[in-house]
Amino acid sequence: MQDKGLAKLGDNLVNLLYSIAKSRAIGEPTGWKVSAKVLSTALKQSPFYKVIPRRASMHDLGDFFEALCAHAWLTKAMTLNEMQEILYLTMKEGNFSTRKNEEIVAGEAFFQLLNGLRKNYDF
Repeated sequence: MQDKGLAKLGDNLVNLLYSIAKSRAIGEPTGWKVSAKVLSTALKQSPFYKVIPRRASMHDLGDFFEALCAHAWLTKAMTLNEMQEILYLTMKEGNFSTRKNEEIVAGEAFFQLLNGLRKNYDF
């Protein structure tokens, strides 16, 4: 998935989904820009990683993840509510006390989202 338009849309979707899920998890409104590092870490643990060229940068992996989320939403493979619910359920007991802890929680949540998306793709 190398469509830059999908990645741009997905960037906004991923940030929105995470911000909604985190707001629910901590009980107050918040926003967070999800880093390519968090997305690439989750992606490297999933079966989706095997279809990405090995020379892909961390930024390329983040773009792939974001494009995948946008594609899943646009094709109705998964709704935004379903995506944020997966994130929330993984994050609701998470430790957000430091940025490092939040990255760990976010990485696990996005890995679980990939597992949910996997059902709609041949892997």
